[in-house]
Amino acid sequence: MIAYNLRVEQQLTPNLAFSVAYSGYRGYHELVIGDKNQVRPTICAAALGNCPAGMPDGSKFYPATIRRANPQLAADKTLSSLGYSSYNALLAELTRRFSQGLTFRANYTLGKVLDINSSTAGIGNRGGFTLYDATNPRLDCGVANYDVRNRFGMSGTY
Repeated sequence: MIAYNLRVEQQLTPNLAFSVAYSGYRGYHELVIGDKNQVRPTICAAALGNCPAGMPDGSKFYPATIRRANPQLAADKTLSSLGYSSYNALLAELTRRFSQGLTFRANYTLGKVLDINSSTAGIGNRGGFTLYDATNPRLDCGVANYDVRNRFGMSGTY
């Protein structure tokens, strides 16, 4: 995992401070399940004459005669480290200090988490999620199920 952040703090008055920050991470080699023997699609190429009617060049399709990579085996579930995730957030915080030790703090986070397999059936939840296309895991990338887009917090100490 690679983590990074940048924070800028500014004292607005003797008792009031404001900070804004950017924070993020990128995770690599996360575990995913894929079928290494899945049926592979055919790429439509008009020059080869293999395109169904109305299908543009470069499109993927599954002809009726298609076979698995190894026809002697059925589908499998192979665990591999092709997964990745990313988190990006903007954080803002306002701190107000009062006399005799009373302090209030308010903060807001706007964030987004993307990953490959945190769906409710994902591997992290012991489910049966399998990559749509084991040769291209990016097709399964989307907003993570643990994504919290907006978060506001307030606290005080005395």
